[in-house]
Amino acid sequence: MEGKLSSTGTWIGSAVFTLLGLLGLDMSANAADGTFYYLGLLFAGFAVLMLFRLIAIATAIADEGNQ
Repeated sequence: MEGKLSSTGTWIGSAVFTLLGLLGLDMSANAADGTFYYLGLLFAGFAVLMLFRLIAIATAIADEGNQ
């Protein structure tokens, strides 16, 4: 199980990336110029990709437990 997140780590990571995504969307919605708009969208997109990755890790851990 080395190199993989524990179940608790997956939940904590999910919470952090959810907050990052929401922060990015808020930053993008209230942007005064194009730089902050695109930076907010970048944060939100990165958070979504990382959440998908954490879901893949969590399901891989669950699959290992069933074997």
